[in-house]
Amino acid sequence: MTDINKFLENLSEITDIGFSVTNKNGQSLFISANFNLNSEIVFISISLGKTTYLLNTNKSNKDSLKLLKYTIENEYSKLYTSKEQYVIDILEGKERPLDLYSEGIPYLPKGCNILLINVDKNLNKALDIINEVYITEEVTSVIYKDNILVIGIFENVEEHAIEIKEALALDLACKCNISISDIIYNEVQLEKAFYNCKLALLLGNKFKLKSNLLTLDKLFLENLVYSTDKSLKQSYINRYKNAFDNFDIELLNTIEQFLQCDLNLSETAKKLFIHRNTLIYRLDKIKKETGFDIKNFNQAMVFSIIFLIWKETN
Repeated sequence: MTDINKFLENLSEITDIGFSVTNKNGQSLFISANFNLNSEIVFISISLGKTTYLLNTNKSNKDSLKLLKYTIENEYSKLYTSKEQYVIDILEGKERPLDLYSEGIPYLPKGCNILLINVDKNLNKALDIINEVYITEEVTSVIYKDNILVIGIFENVEEHAIEIKEALALDLACKCNISISDIIYNEVQLEKAFYNCKLALLLGNKFKLKSNLLTLDKLFLENLVYSTDKSLKQSYINRYKNAFDNFDIELLNTIEQFLQCDLNLSETAKKLFIHRNTLIYRLDKIKKETGFDIKNFNQAMVFSIIFLIWKETN
């Protein structure tokens, strides 16, 4: 939200009034160069979006406090309402003047990622938390079709996704799934990246994936199975459904973990907290019931597809 910071800097210079904006924890989100921390301070609550902050200034500027509050809240409302509409217009294929596109997300040509966030409750509160985290960053966030779309420049996008997930879990105790796009540089790529992220969330839910950080590139098999002809999938289900239905949770977890560990026996046994021989016994049982020796790479690939088809329809 660097745009509001620039506005606050200009406002302080033009009015010659020093002030700061702090969050509920007393952390400064903005502080002007001419704000005197050693002088007596007065403050007033200020709403940026749905989040409340404190606007602080020196006592000598007390009479200007309400006017500052009105000016900042009004500018914030105009700025971020237009940004949200800009993103929605792109996703819905609406034409807008080129000058508005350049004003919408001016940092997009530098290279941005999309984070598409799905929460099981408190969608608006989740957006407020994200906005507070990124109030001083080059980030735009908007609710669109029951998900939160975050567009920004991230040095390590997966680390940011983890931080968002942890922040939402801590403050809202909600279930959170996040899909991550490749780097994009323009509006056309933004629209495509959004729908790729949406598909990644759908695949994660449909195939009951344990990971809640998803990228479409890493869901090749899931996407392949999802796109496969229904009659072909049904033919595999008719053949193998009984075997998979009869597997207990222990065997199903063994399958999931063995495939995730790239068929590595030692690593799988370690993660399942079992002896290597116990793992081999389970894999032999899977072979007996399905005919697939998933210690063999080629057979494991075919087995993975059939297993995903079963998960999709089960």
